[in-house]
Order: sequence, then structure tokens, then C-alpha cells
Amino acid sequence: MRQLKGALADDPHIASKDKLMLWSAFTLAFFGFLRSSEFTSPSSTHFNPQVNLARSDISFTSNRSLLLQLKASKTDPFRMGCSITHSLSGRSVCAVQAMHRYLAHQLPGNSTPLYFFSTGQFLTRDKVTSILCFQLQRLGFATESYASHSFRIRLQLLLQQSSIGKRFILFLSILHLILN
Repeated sequence: MRQLKGALADDPHIASKDKLMLWSAFTLAFFGFLRSSEFTSPSSTHFNPQVNLARSDISFTSNRSLLLQLKASKTDPFRMGCSITHSLSGRSVCAVQAMHRYLAHQLPGNSTPLYFFSTGQFLTRDKVTSILCFQLQRLGFATESYASHSFRIRLQLLLQQSSIGKRFILFLSILHLILN
């Protein structure tokens, strides 16, 4: 993720505000185990605030944690929604810090999509995939196996490679399915 952050920051073809938006989306997706449909819009011009992630779905707690309210998920057939809390890590790769920086450059408006480009177009799954693959190619990674769901898979792989036990990883996966 640090390499991806550096690649985004150094890309001269992406507007500064868009870099903040993309980094916020990438870190939120990665640390929140989010599916692309949970943080993107279905098209670059269509947005439904009743279904898609909006600015109003983000809040911050008194202890500086980020609270994300998901309206629906693939594993939530009754559309009950759930809350996901992200804690401030204090590290260079932090979803809370990325969100604060991104929102500091946005105009207030609760019924707008959370993620949109400086051109006004909304962030879509296809855009996430194309930008992610382009940045990874710039870093020298083979991108044939990367897609918008790669954030979920990559976090699971990192957990498996760490000293965290397999039972705890299974518990996190089951908990995520139950909550989403």
C-alpha cells in the first residue's frame, strides 16, 4: 500500500484532489474489506443516495475514529446495513487520515457521492480497476490477476502471512460476512 501511495502521489496525470480521493477510496476499501460495489457508484453519472455510498455515510467519533455506515452489501439480502469503524493508526497508510485529507478539500453536501473526480464524474468499479492496474504497472507489478476486489484479497493474504492465526482470520471473515 505504501508503494501504491507513492505511485499515486507521483503521477503527473492525476489531479491533486483526485489523488486524495483515490487514496481515501483505496485505504477505506483495503482496511474495511470492502467490495467495490460498496464504495463506488454504478456509473460515472448516476448515483442513488438511498443505495450508494454518500458523504452522509461518513462520520468521525470523539476519539477520531471513522465511522462508515454501509447501506447494503452483497451479503446483506435484507438491506439492513452495518457500521464499520476505522481507528486512527498514526501510520503513513491510514484510512482515517486519508479520509480527513480528502474531505478537507470537498464542499459540504450530504447527498453527494462520497467519491467523485474533480471533473464531477463519480468513481466507478471500472475506474478503480483501471487506475489500480495502471499504478501497479508503473511500480513493476504484473497486473493480470488484479481487479477491483484485489483490496479484499490482498488484506486476507497479508493476514495469512503475519503471525495472526488461521482461526482468527477465519473469524474475521465470518464476522465480516455476518455484519455485511
